[in-house]
Amino acid sequence: MFPAAMPLATGSAAWTAAGPAAVNSISYGLVTGRISSIALDPSDVSGNTVFLGTTGGGVWKSQNAAASTASSVVFAPMTDGIGALNGVFRAGVSVGAVSVQPGGTGVVLAGLGDPNDALDSYYGAGILRSTDGGKTWTLIQQSMDLEDGLGLRDYSFVGEGFAGFAWSTANVQLVVAAVSQAYGGSLDSAEISGSSSEGLYYSVDGGASWHLARITDPNGVDVQGPDDSFDYPDGNAATSVVWNPVRRVFVASVRFHGYYLSTDGMNWTRVPSQPGSGLTTGKCPTEAGSVGVAGCPIFRGSLAVNPVTGDTFAWTVDAFNQDQGIWQDACAIAGTGSAAACTNQTMSFTTQVGATALETVGAGENATIANGDYNLTLAAVPSGQDTLLFAGDDDLWRCSLANGCVWRNTTNSTTCMSAQVGEYQHALGWDTGNPLLMYVGNDSGLWRSVDDVAETGSVCATTDGAHFQNLNGGIAASGSLAEVESLGQSALTTATMLAGLGANGIAGIANASTGLVKWNEVLGGEGGPVAEDQTTHSNNWYANNAAGVSIFYCTAAGTACTPAGFGTTPVIGETQVANDGLGMDYPAEFGFDAIDPTQMLVGTCRVWRGAVTGVGWTSANAISPVLDGSGSGLDCAGNSLIRSMAVGATSAGGEVIYVGMAGAADGGGLVAGHLFRGTMAATGTLSGSWTDVGLSPVANSVGTFNSLEEDVSGLYVDPHDLTAQTVYVTISGFDTASGQTEQVYWTTNGGTSWTAIGSNLPNSPANAIVVDPQDPNTVYVATDTGVYVTRAVSTCATTACWSVYGTGLPLAPVTTLVATPASLPSPTLTAGTYGRGVWQIPLATAGVPETVATITPASLTYASTTVGVASASQTVTLKNTGSATLTVSGVTMTGGRGGGFQPDEYLRWGGYCEECYLHCEADLYAVPGGNP
Repeated sequence: MFPAAMPLATGSAAWTAAGPAAVNSISYGLVTGRISSIALDPSDVSGNTVFLGTTGGGVWKSQNAAASTASSVVFAPMTDGIGALNGVFRAGVSVGAVSVQPGGTGVVLAGLGDPNDALDSYYGAGILRSTDGGKTWTLIQQSMDLEDGLGLRDYSFVGEGFAGFAWSTANVQLVVAAVSQAYGGSLDSAEISGSSSEGLYYSVDGGASWHLARITDPNGVDVQGPDDSFDYPDGNAATSVVWNPVRRVFVASVRFHGYYLSTDGMNWTRVPSQPGSGLTTGKCPTEAGSVGVAGCPIFRGSLAVNPVTGDTFAWTVDAFNQDQGIWQDACAIAGTGSAAACTNQTMSFTTQVGATALETVGAGENATIANGDYNLTLAAVPSGQDTLLFAGDDDLWRCSLANGCVWRNTTNSTTCMSAQVGEYQHALGWDTGNPLLMYVGNDSGLWRSVDDVAETGSVCATTDGAHFQNLNGGIAASGSLAEVESLGQSALTTATMLAGLGANGIAGIANASTGLVKWNEVLGGEGGPVAEDQTTHSNNWYANNAAGVSIFYCTAAGTACTPAGFGTTPVIGETQVANDGLGMDYPAEFGFDAIDPTQMLVGTCRVWRGAVTGVGWTSANAISPVLDGSGSGLDCAGNSLIRSMAVGATSAGGEVIYVGMAGAADGGGLVAGHLFRGTMAATGTLSGSWTDVGLSPVANSVGTFNSLEEDVSGLYVDPHDLTAQTVYVTISGFDTASGQTEQVYWTTNGGTSWTAIGSNLPNSPANAIVVDPQDPNTVYVATDTGVYVTRAVSTCATTACWSVYGTGLPLAPVTTLVATPASLPSPTLTAGTYGRGVWQIPLATAGVPETVATITPASLTYASTTVGVASASQTVTLKNTGSATLTVSGVTMTGGRGGGFQPDEYLRWGGYCEECYLHCEADLYAVPGGNP
């Protein structure tokens, strides 16, 4: 199957950024990527020094963020290529919280791991700490409880997320961290069992070392404590923490328990008067040794403090996003008293701030905060004798307490979009020296207001946009924050690409100039799987932009598609797939048929095949049953969902289809992490039934295929194998205490058996895999920690065959790979990353002469002839289609009857005799019977 390995490429190739620097969006102007946290340096009275925490893109810093002209503001990445993460277990630069120590010390803390409860909330490896304003960093991965004699063990931050930091102004060396769940990490089993722990932690040395805090309920029993039994599975998630400088007390929210306060960060007690009537000790019992009970109506809590009045505000949603209200601890209500009269630590959330305007109420449903588990943020900004309260959910809301808190939607991001500010608000930061200056971070990037968003007039007033300034151009000047979930590329040029960018829709570019350039949003919605037709010279683009099936199509000869070109109606939607997608939480996978590019394959809980135009689809277009065998699959509700698909054509004119299932925690159901194979004849009809090849043995492992039932994240059928039996599989998961995860598998017999070939790859989720178009020995794999290559894949079962590919790629999860066809003059590998955009590098075989040939005809048939008498000759042509000289060292033939073919002296070569530059011809005779 594999010829001798090609020689290693010399030198170290470098990755180059290919965009998008930013995206010209349909509704919000320039957009970049998710901003999860904002921190202003409190020692910089100018307000210019601002740090950003991003999802997948690390920490960014500006030193002129308050410049009078927004277009002159520049941010730069501070964590690209940092040595602190080299070789680190669970390394990554998804930042959940960033904070700056008061006092101008230069200390910056970045908590790794996104706490925003989404499939793409990546895990972290601990706390990055800088003592020089972000120039250099050290990594802290665990507490020091055991070493300092404070507990029975050390507690790890690995696999978790960070929801916030809070510094004491009474003792600037004292800081508290709220460690929460990184949901995407939980799906990948990123936590270390019995060691990784969410909860509240404190440091008394400016964040250099950390200890687990003690949280105690009124019954005297600990919710958590350093010398208590471990709270399985991984502690109690702390979703927010603040410091109240007037009361001189920390306040924090703890999932499924309530709100707690502490004067020293070390010992926490429950706030006697919780915000709302639901957070009682009856509904929220201690449950020592576990994570509380889901019936306690606090899944996520958000806190804010007015540092002038000392008022504290709490906003809570339960596990179903039902709103528990915004409540105020009225330390000094504006106009009624002095803050000096409120310097005790007795808190009472007894004043409710009406939040009905923020709620969504469906028929027969309770009031909810849309996506409150994903985006829920508060800010309390002093304004003279008033407090301006800002609440961020999908939109940004503002009210004045002195004026009765009448909420105004300042962004209207899904309706009139008058402010041109992106959706899904995650971070608010404001300048204590100039409270009019506020920064807003959301899924689409960064904006600022220099007047506290003082909108007036009617809702959706044309003047709303004047109260926000888009700062995404200042990020784009230094790099991309694009979260690439899928990637399509033209077969003719690497400069034409289409990408699914999640909340930022579908973006594309045609014939781009070299380097980091802006792309255009070509289709709104949720940017899911995309595809470019590889068989035509037109840019035929397809994209799925919503959960389930919503596949749009656009064609634009030689140029990029536009929103108008995609239209307003999908060509393949729920109507075509019998509403299967209504039971899906994410966009369905799709791809072109291998033998007929006018046909599209779509994966829901079953496989569909029909015209790319969407015309003529019926129930007969379902070419597989519901793959988990559990029923009709109505809406795919409760059925196992398809996570990945690949198809390979065969020399006989048929094709083999492979589909990988979602993991156990991600919709995999009864066949979580399995893999199915279906064979289709050249006529387009299925041959036989679908086979669960996930049940096949693994030749070099005592475990079963994907034994931990993780996501089958990527599939690739090697086109060098004309039987479509050589397949590569990637698995998104980590080793756990329950067993070992093999991240990469390989088969040469269509999954009848498997070989684990992860070898020396890092223990990290693998997301995609491709084979070099010039050499079947050369394989590239995308992981959460980068791209790896082997030049001898057939040895990977027994040797350490993988190495890091290229230099200069930021440490962001690599989600997808595309290799250019062998026909292009500059063979290129393109990688999409989650948080740092698209990158390109020459293939390992670039510059290496290509050895490729065709043989015609593929077989010979001889007429009957007398035994011992040579038949008439037939000519076989060997055509060199590569760039290297082809040396013919021998001829082997199979077939015949009896003694078979005896070419020997009857073999006569025409054309070039040994070295084949263009083509060689052989005249072959059949000599039936006998030995020479």
